[in-house]
Amino acid sequence: MGLLNLPSLKATSMEEGDMDYKISAVIKSKDIRSCLHCNTSGLSGHGSKVQLFMDTPMHGKQVGILLSRRRLRCGNCRKTQFEQSDDLSEDHRATTRLVEYIQKRALRYTNSSVAQDVGVTEATVRNVLKGLKNDRFLMLKRRSSLTDQQKFILEGWTLNFPLLAKAYEAKEAFYEIYTAQPEPQQN
Repeated sequence: MGLLNLPSLKATSMEEGDMDYKISAVIKSKDIRSCLHCNTSGLSGHGSKVQLFMDTPMHGKQVGILLSRRRLRCGNCRKTQFEQSDDLSEDHRATTRLVEYIQKRALRYTNSSVAQDVGVTEATVRNVLKGLKNDRFLMLKRRSSLTDQQKFILEGWTLNFPLLAKAYEAKEAFYEIYTAQPEPQQN
């Protein structure tokens, strides 16, 4: 997998500074079949662009990935798109593992210290945590009243955060006191 340990990215060079690593990379060749906008085939090259994506700290230093991405144009709708990667969070200009790292670290440390640790702004940390905030109401709902989609989302959180799973199970066990049927008395 190489230096980055990300399946879809290939590091091409690395520069180490006093406080950070700058790693140049490309997306490993992937057959792009259809347009993200109109779902038709017929994409053609339309240049490239280097974009900065932050990654989890390595050896106590911030990591920035300078990613050279191909830009593609659809022959049908004429819209452009970049090469895609499952290892990238487009919303945050970070790797998906950094987003998970921020979510876990923010449970124990301030947003400011997490931002400084990983090399993003405090606003980025807050934006990452919005997903947690929007899903928090699921923790308050009883398991029996969750939809299938809500159960799926809740399962994702509880698998990634075992402490959250224990808290949810404790809440459910507590509510079972009120819904439990009394045992028949023996004479």
